Amino acid sequence: MYIESVPNRNSPAAVLLRESYREVMAALRLNASDTQALNSIATYFVTTGDMQKAECLGNKIVAIDPQSNEAKVRGYWYINAVDPEGALKMSQYALASPDTALAGHDIRAVAYTVLGNLVEAQREADAATEINPKHYLGKSAHALIAAAKGDRAATEAAIQSFDTDANRNHWAAIRVAMCYAKLGDHAKAIEWTTKSVDLGHHSWNELVKHPWFQSLQTDPQYQALIAKIRADIDDVRDDVIGVYQLICK
Repeated sequence: MYIESVPNRNSPAAVLLRESYREVMAALRLNASDTQALNSIATYFVTTGDMQKAECLGNKIVAIDPQSNEAKVRGYWYINAVDPEGALKMSQYALASPDTALAGHDIRAVAYTVLGNLVEAQREADAATEINPKHYLGKSAHALIAAAKGDRAATEAAIQSFDTDANRNHWAAIRVAMCYAKLGDHAKAIEWTTKSVDLGHHSWNELVKHPWFQSLQTDPQYQALIAKIRADIDDVRDDVIGVYQLICK
């Protein structure tokens, strides 16, 4: 498959990723009960599509502290693994606590949108917005629903409502990319995917498997982005596997 350019493994985002994971791994070697650090390693495996390893780490997190934020919002792992049914199942843990209910409704809104159940998606997006009208999660969930309906005007109005977040937060930016990909606006989908990667997005599995991104898979620029992300995550794989094997023997 043609790749437009050689990924820059010394880009700021790549260097930051390597440094971040190596700090996490050092923390786990000192304290294997650090739920934040365990979550970071689990997220690595979600990123690569290895949910078996992610779930082992998730079980460790729950055993250590079932009330930790990391335990309660792990439904997002399944969103990024493009497993909406799994995300719906896991959303119950976020919904059970007031401090993570916003995330729980967002997880469900995104999952239902991927499944095409837009009535339930709308219900969940509205619930997220009711909890925190200013947060980008509810706003972006509404944008995704509008895109799923093919309503460009409503999609762009919703995108505009969280534009500041989308220009500084890679999770918000990738939702904009999803919206434009679903609408069939190839150029803007590539533009926003590039922005999200520049901001630090490394969810390789999502970019490869999400149904809304399938129309981009043959684009050389998109393939270059995927190759860049894969090179970044492969660069730390041996170290991550070493720590994983200490925890999930």
